[in-house]
Amino acid sequence: MKMIVRHDPLSRMERMFDEMFRPSRSMFNRQWDDDAESISKAWFPGVDIQETEDAFIIHADIPGMNREDIKVELEAQNLTIKGERKFDREENKENYHLVERNYGCFYRNFRLPSNVDPDNTEAEYKDGVLMLKLGKKPETKPRSLNIK
Repeated sequence: MKMIVRHDPLSRMERMFDEMFRPSRSMFNRQWDDDAESISKAWFPGVDIQETEDAFIIHADIPGMNREDIKVELEAQNLTIKGERKFDREENKENYHLVERNYGCFYRNFRLPSNVDPDNTEAEYKDGVLMLKLGKKPETKPRSLNIK
């Protein structure tokens, strides 16, 4: 008896990549943990960074959190945004059919230019978006010296 089998050359490659990257996925992307009864995934909020004449403006998408759960630290030329979005333990996890939103800790770190003025910064969290405005130091313009 002969069978007709559809040949899909890309499926073998997909399976190969899936097997290659499975260990790293499991390391960073734990699913249900029955012991802890929680969901934990590594996740990184998306950011937009814009430069204007007098500031750097950063928008980070961090929906579903309270501002108290978000920490922003500015030290030297390092900006760190971190926090944790917790899975609602009040709900019975057996009622869920699909969980795609990310929960757990997040951490973003950015190296800032030396012209950022740490004393001229603002932070606002509204509608799930964290907005940081990092003012620039006044430019030091070269000056001419009279030679005596």
